[in-house]
Amino acid sequence: MDGQQQKKTNAVAAVPPPAVPPAVPPAVPPAVPPAVPQAVPPAAMPDVPIAIHEITADEATDVNNREQCRKTDSFAQRRPGTVRDIVKLINYSPKSKTLFSEKHHDHSVSCNSSGLKLLCPTRWTVRAEAIDAVIKQYTIIIETLDEVHSTTKDEYGLKAGGIVTALEKFDMFFGLQLGHLLFGAAENTSIVLQRKDISVQEAFSAVNVTRSFYQRQRQDDAFNKFYESVVKNAQALQIGEPMLPRYRRAPLQYDDGSPQYTFSDPRSFYCQKYFESCDLSVQELNDQFFQRDVKPITTLESLLMKSANGDSCVQELSDMKESIFSTNVCMDKLENQLRIVVDVIRVELPEDKKVTSIRTICDAMAQHVNKDLLSEVHLLLRLYLTFPITSSTSERSFSALRGLFTYLRSSMSENRLNQCFLLHVHKELTKTLNVEEIAREFIATNDERMRYFGKF
Repeated sequence: MDGQQQKKTNAVAAVPPPAVPPAVPPAVPPAVPPAVPQAVPPAAMPDVPIAIHEITADEATDVNNREQCRKTDSFAQRRPGTVRDIVKLINYSPKSKTLFSEKHHDHSVSCNSSGLKLLCPTRWTVRAEAIDAVIKQYTIIIETLDEVHSTTKDEYGLKAGGIVTALEKFDMFFGLQLGHLLFGAAENTSIVLQRKDISVQEAFSAVNVTRSFYQRQRQDDAFNKFYESVVKNAQALQIGEPMLPRYRRAPLQYDDGSPQYTFSDPRSFYCQKYFESCDLSVQELNDQFFQRDVKPITTLESLLMKSANGDSCVQELSDMKESIFSTNVCMDKLENQLRIVVDVIRVELPEDKKVTSIRTICDAMAQHVNKDLLSEVHLLLRLYLTFPITSSTSERSFSALRGLFTYLRSSMSENRLNQCFLLHVHKELTKTLNVEEIAREFIATNDERMRYFGKF
């Protein structure tokens, strides 16, 4: 048995192993061309609203002035802070306020003790009035703070002494005069932009006037007149003479070895600061108001206004086809309906000879028939009204609520608060109400009130 088993083992060992086929690389699938995106039918596209990122016109004026002060050097940054410190030291201290009133009486100035205006923490466009109050009462402020410094030995006295030292320098007086010049123009523009019925074209017209004023001030003749006026007023107030700032070496990280520019006289130094402030004012107006997303709105308003007056609007239609609004309206229908807008206004508002406001078009389109007759024009009006030109109306509402909902009225219910809030906001309508008639109607509702109030 052992021999036979050994023979079988040797026979198995003698048989060569089967040949292993060489490895074949896996088949590579043929290259598939990239899928070509197919056009999605309009019915299958999601209803995505159009979004235009912009700020309102009145907020843009605030951003303009804030960015102007932020981008300039310390020459312009510390002026509003000094005015704020002056107002706080005088108005928030009974002693300083009494001294300020006495100085007014000594100088025979027809102004009360609250002549200084507090700077608004949120609205930069109301700061021209605060700066103007400091300029007009410059001598009285210096005398008041000087007496506070000499009679008070605490931190307020030291701060008053530092402000007096700054006010006696020409640098501070020049900065206040320049701030009043630039902020005053922006404040006038802000008053116009806070109208609730202002249009886009009116807003841009006011901004263009302000920008033209800044550009006109950035001339040698304008600077010479301004500088001579400031120097003359400074001499009348016995303020120090114009001086060049102390020479300071540039930091090592910015020093490339080249010689630094030095001004020959104080006039050239203040001229550079003056032109820099004017250039920044123009630049910030361009950055805040003339944005990329504003053009479609101005085109839309111009298209509606020209069609309402029967004028040619070929250019506006061409711009509309390239704007984002072209996806929301049918341009062929819109072009046909714009020819009828002037007839609708003549029928609905025959007393209006010329349309000067979008509100007039809205009044003419108020009828349901006109909305169906000019469906695309009505859609454009709805799109236009979604863009707020000013937010001053809503901000005034919050300001009124802040003064109405005081600590003593903290337990007032929401229903009563809303009623009082409406009466407070719409004062012109509240004054026309007959209070006696309302009281009689209130008493006559039940017998308990009749017993309590009697006949009114």
